[in-house]
Amino acid sequence: MTDGPVKPLTTRQEQVAELLGRGLPYKRIAEQLGIKYTSVVSHVEEIAVRLPNPDELPAGTLAMLWAAHRRWLRDRERPERPAA
Repeated sequence: MTDGPVKPLTTRQEQVAELLGRGLPYKRIAEQLGIKYTSVVSHVEEIAVRLPNPDELPAGTLAMLWAAHRRWLRDRERPERPAA
């Protein structure tokens, strides 16, 4: 997170952020955008460092970020399901 002016997001980062905001897990975001799971992780990490100081964010935004992080942790722990 940064204390300076917020650097704008790239188009791809905006797409990832939008889908993340809708509650999609990283794996689904990767599938929907046609990118690798690790690319989604990288985009989210880059978005996070561009955020303003967390003290300046609305509580709802912080709650959404927390929920997205929890989903990511849960997705990482979940074993892959075999294709039907």
